[in-house]
Amino acid sequence: MRTVDFIEARCKENVFVRLVNAAKIPFTNEGINMIVDGVTEALQTAFNQGAIANGSPAELEGRTPDPDEEGLNVPLFEVTAPTRAEVPLNDRANRTLPDVNFVAILAGAVHKVRINGIVRV
Repeated sequence: MRTVDFIEARCKENVFVRLVNAAKIPFTNEGINMIVDGVTEALQTAFNQGAIANGSPAELEGRTPDPDEEGLNVPLFEVTAPTRAEVPLNDRANRTLPDVNFVAILAGAVHKVRINGIVRV
């Protein structure tokens, strides 16, 4: 739960900093990318701290990796957002950027361990 709270807080902080520090974030693809970068930065920080798992990109889609994807070891998060053209005119008029989404797979933690062994002479 702390990891989820951390990610939420950092996303809000990063986006807020961009909104406050920029004279204007234009409602263009470049402006949308500025917001996406804030979310990506928060997720990258969580990954760097060991909170987000790494593995094959197929895991983000909930599928088994193809042979050409095996061995890929990337941070398991993805951020998506609409292009300006995909945002309804009403949302643009209200200066609202909808549908900035992310998927991340938490690294989790080990809480229990079972060890089996055989010692022979």
